[in-house]
Amino acid sequence: MSCNGGNDGAINVTATDGITPPPLQYSWTGPGGYASNSEDITGLIAGTYILTVTDGYSSDTLHAVIYEPAVLSATVTSTDASCNGTPDGTIAVSSPTGGYGTYEYRLDAGVWQGSGSFTGLAAGSYSVQIRDAANQACVIVLDPARVITEPVVLSATVASTNASCNGTPDGTITVSSPSGGYGTYEYRLDAGIWQGSGSFTGLAAGSYSVQIRDAANPACVI
Repeated sequence: MSCNGGNDGAINVTATDGITPPPLQYSWTGPGGYASNSEDITGLIAGTYILTVTDGYSSDTLHAVIYEPAVLSATVTSTDASCNGTPDGTIAVSSPTGGYGTYEYRLDAGVWQGSGSFTGLAAGSYSVQIRDAANQACVIVLDPARVITEPVVLSATVASTNASCNGTPDGTITVSSPSGGYGTYEYRLDAGIWQGSGSFTGLAAGSYSVQIRDAANPACVI
């Protein structure tokens, strides 16, 4: 049997000796009430089949067993995208069992591969599949809808006050009401040091780049 639960088993019989004519008669019985008078039988499920061969003078009985491999299974884990719009989610298939011991994997209708590691994934839903590399028709959907999520895009409100006098470095910039990401934030001006507060004081007149990042995923900078 090529797959667990399949019905493509076959038994071929070669009879010897016996007295003919009359021609040999074949009588098969098997699982689920199976019955056939053919010499060779196909389309079989797993189980034990009993054949009685008669030559008109005597008969003989034999047993034949159709085996099937264990059902395919594996463990699926995933990591979500680190930033909104960043395709760095992962799906990993591990500990495969069943079949005939060699495995291939794919997501959705993608290319089959020998590794169960999938990287560079955008947020979305993926069908995770495994197949028996020795019998490629044996395909199992391990997870029909493995979801890779992404955090909400980072955003915040920026307010500023101008310097009070020409040449006086007392301007301020305040970043407030942050949202998105994973809920903890850091802030900086230009290429300065990141800080947990969104308040910047003692600023001279000038133009500043105001940035926020997700403290849980520092690569997520807006």
